[in-house]
Amino acid sequence: MVRPRVLQIKFQIFVLALKLKIICNYRRVLRCFTMNPGQRNRQTGVVYNWVLKNGASESITNKISDICFSLKAEDYLQLPSCTSLFHNVEIDSTIRKKYDQLKKDMVADIGKEVITAPTAAALAGKLLQFTSGAIYSEDGKAQEVHRAKLERLESIMEESSSPTLVFYHFKHSLQRLRLQFPQAVVLDDDNIEAWRRGQIRMLLAHPQSGGIGLNLQCNVGETAQTVWFDLPWSSENYIQANARIYRQGQEKPVIVHHLILYNSIDQHVVKVLQGKITIQDALMDALNK
Repeated sequence: MVRPRVLQIKFQIFVLALKLKIICNYRRVLRCFTMNPGQRNRQTGVVYNWVLKNGASESITNKISDICFSLKAEDYLQLPSCTSLFHNVEIDSTIRKKYDQLKKDMVADIGKEVITAPTAAALAGKLLQFTSGAIYSEDGKAQEVHRAKLERLESIMEESSSPTLVFYHFKHSLQRLRLQFPQAVVLDDDNIEAWRRGQIRMLLAHPQSGGIGLNLQCNVGETAQTVWFDLPWSSENYIQANARIYRQGQEKPVIVHHLILYNSIDQHVVKVLQGKITIQDALMDALNK
């Protein structure tokens, strides 16, 4: 005869297995019971995204609350302080007129080149290039339009002797950074330990190549610094990149600098990264005339 306690345990195991099976097949389950089609192609009917039904998020949370829990790093690790600083970078009136012309007319004369942006998406990309300090022409060559961010980064480096990790997005940003700071080193597998020992003053990294899985903690200076020279649209890349330094093993305070061209698309990207607005809303706001 099977004891009641054994039956109870077997039943609990069965319920747990059933819930895990549901979680493993969450896409099918969510679509059937908790989600509605979002945007779709009117001609083909292809669904581009799915949205939760009203109350579905709370229902899902309640169903799995007894077998799942979530912890952030700060919940179980003793990490130093992390401070985000946002630096407004100014450009002179002549350059500002070029930015405003490109934003309004989707075309502008930059140097000896005529820069065009045929679509809203292309325009957003061109405006981000502009804020970084250079813009690609039709033949793929970079035309420098200002040095405001380079000069602000130079001031940050002069104000602190701490090792500094600089994130860039555009290839022309990397080229210009290396010209402005000849001592800077581009991140690769061979120089990570030298960085952590404080032997590299400035380390240059792309958020997608240096954003996941790397341990870049540095406890040599009074602080560890990160500078976002170019700003990414991707919140995931942004969070993962910042977590290369601000993670277990970091003992000194961390400062995250953001170089933001004043009254430009940069400010809308920051709102996306902070979770205040969506990318779609940011694009609408940034391109609003």
